[in-house]
Amino acid sequence: MLDKCNSIAYIYSMRNEKTIKEYEVQKTYRILGFNDDQCECDVCGKQELKGTYVMEVVATGEIFRAGSTCGAKMAGWTTKELVAEYKASEKQKLENAKKELRASEEYGAYNAGLDFLNAESDELQRRALNCRSDEGRAALRLEERTMESRMAYLRPLHIALHNKKKEVVEKYGLPEKTYLS
Repeated sequence: MLDKCNSIAYIYSMRNEKTIKEYEVQKTYRILGFNDDQCECDVCGKQELKGTYVMEVVATGEIFRAGSTCGAKMAGWTTKELVAEYKASEKQKLENAKKELRASEEYGAYNAGLDFLNAESDELQRRALNCRSDEGRAALRLEERTMESRMAYLRPLHIALHNKKKEVVEKYGLPEKTYLS
């Protein structure tokens, strides 16, 4: 029984050491991105890589490009952990960008415009269903907006939202055609 308790304590202490080590590693290096502009590792000089990770030494601010193997070795990770860390940071950036866009005035105004047009159309349809004469229904159809009129109403709101999307995408360093809505 004593051996079992000692082994459990040992496993627990190893888990705590690993957690501390991972925390220190994350503080030492930060992954800034991945791209295929430079396909040569600054650490080992290997060429013809699919791409390199742009990494920063947090203490000095030094930036270098490394292949996945060298970057992982320097940070004390496995290659899988390096890729997972990069993907997690990219996912977090995307989520932050989406939150910022959805909290913007432009996003709210565009959705309010859509809601207004839909409510207007619903009201006209409700009135048309309750109208007993053909002449009354014909008059209500004349009140309904055309597709061009709906588009003209939304155009300035759409342009403002589009500009806000571009601003947020640039702020977070995301690819130009990233879907945020």
